[in-house]
Amino acid sequence: ALINYPEVVVMHEERFGSLINYDFAGVAIPYGPDVSLGLSVLRLGVDGIPDTRKAWTDNNGNGVFDNTEQLDYDKITYFNATDWALYFTYAQRSSSGLMYGVNIKLIQRTLADQSATGIGFDIGAVYSPMTNLSVGVNAQDITTTLLAWSTGRNELVPPTIKLGATNSIDLLGGRLSPAVDVDVPFE
Repeated sequence: ALINYPEVVVMHEERFGSLINYDFAGVAIPYGPDVSLGLSVLRLGVDGIPDTRKAWTDNNGNGVFDNTEQLDYDKITYFNATDWALYFTYAQRSSSGLMYGVNIKLIQRTLADQSATGIGFDIGAVYSPMTNLSVGVNAQDITTTLLAWSTGRNELVPPTIKLGATNSIDLLGGRLSPAVDVDVPFE
């Protein structure tokens, strides 16, 4: 809600030796003096997971991989576990110290040959009673996000409220912003 010109963010992060990849891209555009609109996309994925279910023969019929059985490496296939989310964001400044916003998010989750789709809503607000002090609240999945799987099962993502505060201090030609926050999950 405080931007004066369009802004773009692009990020890529790898964790655990590139096992988990996190990609994010977003654009925010001011729409008048006190309103901004945003569009973001994120991908969180684990790629190249070996699927050995059809790569071994159960000679004993006991469902356990025994010493007498071998993997057929030519029958190993690979799959991904991926979450995609598309966010549509509206943010508004209602006064000099109060800003609020809302996200609508569309979610696509895949795991091997199964997939799920869902929609969720987030709301948030930031209040700055003084120049360097800000307090905020963010309610994620406020209506409990439903993910409907292609298997017919449903997954519910319960709401989480995030509370935080920061007090910025100008120091040595820069700005230090110590912050405190807490997450309150509702399960």
